[in-house]
Amino acid sequence: MKPTIVKSVLGVAAALGVAAEIFEPLGDFLERSHFLGSSLLALVALVIFDAISDPSEATEDSETCVLAEVEEMREHVANAFKARDVHIDFSGFTMESLVVAIRPALRRMGNTRAKNRTLRIRVAIAHMDSPMNLPSSIVSINAPGGRIGGIRHFEDSPILREKIRNEITGRSRRRLQELLNAAQEMNPNLQIDCEIRESPLGPAFKLYVLNDEMALLGLYGIKETELSHDGAHQKILDSSSFRAAPGGVNMIAWSRRSSVEVNRKIFEHCAEWFDRLWDLLGRVSPPPGPQGGS
Repeated sequence: MKPTIVKSVLGVAAALGVAAEIFEPLGDFLERSHFLGSSLLALVALVIFDAISDPSEATEDSETCVLAEVEEMREHVANAFKARDVHIDFSGFTMESLVVAIRPALRRMGNTRAKNRTLRIRVAIAHMDSPMNLPSSIVSINAPGGRIGGIRHFEDSPILREKIRNEITGRSRRRLQELLNAAQEMNPNLQIDCEIRESPLGPAFKLYVLNDEMALLGLYGIKETELSHDGAHQKILDSSSFRAAPGGVNMIAWSRRSSVEVNRKIFEHCAEWFDRLWDLLGRVSPPPGPQGGS
């Protein structure tokens, strides 16, 4: 059990650390707040301490688990929706997987007609009107003498960003709004608060925090594929959200109620990370783009 937990913790630390390094404004903010520095050092120290502690003290933790598919989140989401007050926090790329995960629960929520029930959804998604390295186009460069060499570069693709913004992010926004409208119509007593904020984070990882009780983290993959646009084919690097990583793992979940202290610390770390990101995005927003920053 411990090697798995140690690897999980180091994976979380690496993902969050890399994100902060890549996206300078976010990294600078979190560094000034001493979040990435002190909390990660404390977390790693706790992991090391736990790893060298007496093996006889190890406790099997049924609250920590791995998910092989995004659809497996639905059971955890369904449990979260059993509460009178439902809080769903999400940080990711286009929120396509969020809609897939919560759609069945939202439909059931509208049918229950529970009284004095609240639903709060906070979503942080990537700003698609600014240049980014992933997704990106792949271009070949000429070798000396004008020959086409084997060296290729990746570079920002406005066409690809526009396609994702309109066809994936836009569709996900519409579907989420339709689900919320349907739930509200079927259950007029339902109080809904849903807000979407745009983030400088690209497709590095997706994070869910359910009812401030469970955190689920998944790392986006990266794949080489082709994009068809106006009859032309373009080679691209794209993110991969639904495909399981090596070992059959798509997401890792930690609970506030875990019997293992280090797992509770990981949950608290993820929940606090999102709260600080959300606070930052309430004060820092992207400039309006061609579609009004949508």
